[in-house]
Order: sequence, then structure tokens, then C-alpha cells
Amino acid sequence: MDASAASPLEWLTKLSKRQVKFLSEPSIASLFNYHPNDIAEAFLKAFSSSWTVTQNDEIPHEWLSWWKWASNEPDRWLDLIKENTIIHTNETPSDSETSPASTFQCPSDVVDILLRLKSVSIPRFADSVTLHTDEASFSKNLYRGSPPSLSVEEVFLNKKPMGMSPKKMHEVCRMASYIYRLIETLERESGISISHVVDVGAGQGYLSRALRDMRPTGSEGRDIHVLALDSVDEQTSGARRRQTRAEKKNKNSKAGKVGSVTHRTLQLGFDLRNDRELANAPSDQSASQLALEAVINEWLEELEHTDDSLHSTNNLGSSSKITTPILFVALHACGSLTPTVLRQVVTFKNKASNRAWYCAAAVVVGCCYNLLEHSDFPLSDAVKAQASSHSPPLDLSASHLQLAAQVPLQWLRSDEALSDFKLALRKMSYRALLSAFLQNLETNDDHDNAAKRRRVGKLNDNAYADFDTFLAAAGMKLQVDFMEMRRSRFADIENSSIVRQLEVLHVLRCNLGPAVESLIVVDRLCWLEEAVGGELDVELVNLFDQATSSGRNLGIVVRPR
Repeated sequence: MDASAASPLEWLTKLSKRQVKFLSEPSIASLFNYHPNDIAEAFLKAFSSSWTVTQNDEIPHEWLSWWKWASNEPDRWLDLIKENTIIHTNETPSDSETSPASTFQCPSDVVDILLRLKSVSIPRFADSVTLHTDEASFSKNLYRGSPPSLSVEEVFLNKKPMGMSPKKMHEVCRMASYIYRLIETLERESGISISHVVDVGAGQGYLSRALRDMRPTGSEGRDIHVLALDSVDEQTSGARRRQTRAEKKNKNSKAGKVGSVTHRTLQLGFDLRNDRELANAPSDQSASQLALEAVINEWLEELEHTDDSLHSTNNLGSSSKITTPILFVALHACGSLTPTVLRQVVTFKNKASNRAWYCAAAVVVGCCYNLLEHSDFPLSDAVKAQASSHSPPLDLSASHLQLAAQVPLQWLRSDEALSDFKLALRKMSYRALLSAFLQNLETNDDHDNAAKRRRVGKLNDNAYADFDTFLAAAGMKLQVDFMEMRRSRFADIENSSIVRQLEVLHVLRCNLGPAVESLIVVDRLCWLEEAVGGELDVELVNLFDQATSSGRNLGIVVRPR
């Protein structure tokens, strides 16, 4: 890299500045501040005799142009999805024969939002190789496109996986393939021989078993040992049972035993020690770090009794016992588990004379942002400074975190995907209207007040066949008859302009989700660069194809320079 070129941290900081500025703008922030339920309740409360909305005080003034546009015709939400798809992919949807400008005619302020949204969002297509920056050096050194994938047969050694959905099989194959290549690269370029992998949040152990069965080039005679950690005893027990069944079923499919998988229950982030252990704990180590170090030490000691992989020849040619290099992996580490794993990577990145192992590299894919602890964003000094520079400071709310999981660029990928989204949209609008119905119940009735406090919960998809069917199903759950209210006050409400406006509002909110996820990921990259940038490389990889329903497809990779 040119000495004058900006470092990855400098470019990440510039990107985060644009992201925070975008999400802090009133026209954007208001979309997170108002849920469709809030708008429906406000409008139905003020309902008189007409559902045509021309002026009102119930919405932010920044919405007025597109709010009126949304009410004019049905399916404006679909125009908005198509416009967003064109902007992000530079491709016109297959059902359109005209140019974007003459086809959808979205308001200029909406188009401006979508254009700026693209500029602050990480590209998510399987063949994407660059971030939206004006420095090629940044993308080349930080961001990599999708890795080549091994076949199912190669990953699972011609053994038919049991109980895996197509989505999970895709994810395991892609991640195992990437790790396979990474281990080869570490051997070839850094002289680091990886035989031990810690799989955090291992669940049913699908990835753990795939990694155990790998045979990277140059690793002949070296088994892969995996420590599969999960915080839930039921998951650990289930993974053991599944592993036992798989090994019995495939015991004759391959000669010789290939590595090992050891399952343990460990709640990272929770203190597993007694009072005496706490009193004697080093002040510079957290409970999670001590618990993780203890369980890995125990695992290595168990292996040492049955396996000689801890004794190897180092890259200088002398035979001796070495500090064991370990690869940390996490496939969809929920909520705050991702920053917890990254903290362990930073803590254990160096060899230490008093420790039998160190973290040589890591591959971590996050998910479930709605479970993220408030203290885990922002992590980096760079994003903290950017967030606090605005008034009010940017603070990711529950709405931000829930919307971060949306994948709007996949809604048009197939007829089935679009049908699924139409159902989701209908669920949203029906539930928003139901919320308004509940607000219109007589407040002096104890039964009605009790109904307001109850939740409808999950309903079968067939309950959304039409609005009357939905009201009947919800009424049974809440023990309320909504039909008289519907006939007397809200006839044909589901076909009104307010529903069209709620649909556009929902799609706009969902479109912003990738920008939120991108900021969360960039914050984690900034934090890693601040912590280990001078010692380790930090990369971002599109591991999975979102078209397979693998929405959370960004892998954070930490590896030797």
C-alpha cells in the first residue's frame, strides 16, 4: 500500500461518519421513531367519515410528499421495492419494460434516500468485492467477495447430513469451505498449522462435525479437533445425540477416525465461578475470559492424553512442544455473543508463557441484532465519537435493531419470495389496524381494558386470508368481538388510503435495515482495528448467498498479517 494511502481504520472512520450522519437526519430518524401501529392508532382515533388523508398533524413534516404519493394508488410499496432494487443492482426488474424514471415515479426525496442508503450500506451480493468508497486500497485490503465453495459431498465426505435444512446446509458448506481455505493459507503463508478449532455457539454441531472431517492441503496425518461450545445444555445434549447417531450410521463410510468433536456448555458473558474463585481471579481478566480459558485448557489436556497433535515440528525445524494455535469460529453468534467472541480473540491473540494456547485467527458471523446489549454498541472510539457529535446523539433503539435483519433486495428474487413478503406486509397492516381497534374499545369497561393488555401472539398464516378472518381469529384470542365496531365505524378500512400509506412506511423502514446492520459491522471492524490493527489483518467476507434465506452473511475475519 502507498505510504500516503489511508489506513483501513481511517477509511472505516470516514465511512462510519457518513453512516451516522445519514441515520441521524430527521427524515431518516423519524422512520425509526414511528411504528406503523402508532400511525394507525393516531389516524383511527381521529377518524370521522373519510379515509382520504390530505392534511394531518399525526406524521412528521418530512414525510408529506411521499405520504400523499403513497395514498394515490394501490401497490405503491411495490414501486418502492423495484426502485430500491434498481438503485442497488443497476438492473431493471424482469417484469418492467420501461426505464426506472418513467416506470415508478417515486418522489424525488424518496429516491434521494435510496441513493444515499446505497452509499452507506455494505454490498451484500455474492459477487460483490468493494465497499462504496473512493479508495481502491481500502476495499482491496479490507473487503473480500464470496469465497469459492466446496461441494456438499466434499464438505460432508459423501455422508448424508441428517436434519439439516437447505439454508443450514448452504451456510455450513460455505463457512466450512472458507475455513478450509483459511487453514491452508495460514499453513502456506504464516507457517501456522491449525489442528484445533473452537466453535462458539455451536448449536446442533453441524459446522463442528464438518470442520472435524476436513482435510486441508498439506494436513495429511493431522486431525482436526473441535471444541463445540453452546450456552444451552439442551443444545449441547442434542448435538451429542446427533453426533452419536451420525457416527453409527456412517461408521463404515470412511476408514479410520478423523479428528474429534468435544461438546461443552459454556455461558460466555456469565460468571461461572464460585466466590472463592472470584476473589482469587486476576483483576485484568473478565469472568468470560477466565471461563473460556479454563474450558479450553481442560479440553487440550484431555486431547493430550489420547493425541500427539500438541507435539509438532515448528517452522524452524526443531521438534518441541509449542503453544497451540487455535482458530475461533462462530456461525451466527446471536446478539452480544459476537462482540463477546471478538473480545476473546483480542485477549488471547498473543502467545503467553503461562498459557498452553493462543488465538491464531477467527471467523465470526453475527446475527439477532435485537438481542444486542445496549453496552455493545458502539464499541469503537471512532463510532462513539461520531454518534455523540450529533444532537441528539445517535442511539440504536429497538426499532433500529429489529429492522437491521431485513433483506429488502431479496424480495423480488422469485415469485415465492415476493409472495412471502406480500403475506408479511398484510400481517403488518392487519396488526396495525388491530392495534387501532383496541385503542377504540371503551376504556371504562374492565373487560375491554383487560383485552388491551393481552397479546394476540402468533396466528397461523391462514388467519390472514382477509381482514374479517383475521379479526375473528384475533377476537377469539383476546375474547373480544370486533365485528360490530368494524360494521359501524370501520367498514372497508383494509382498502383505505391509510393502509396504502402504512405499506409504504413499512417498506421504507425495512429498506433502512441494511444501513443499520452496516453501521454495526463497521463499528466492530473499527474496534478491531483500534485493538489489533498493527498486529493482525481484519477482513470482511460475504460468506453466504442471501438468496438462500441466509440474511446474515457477513463474516468478520481476523488473521495474521
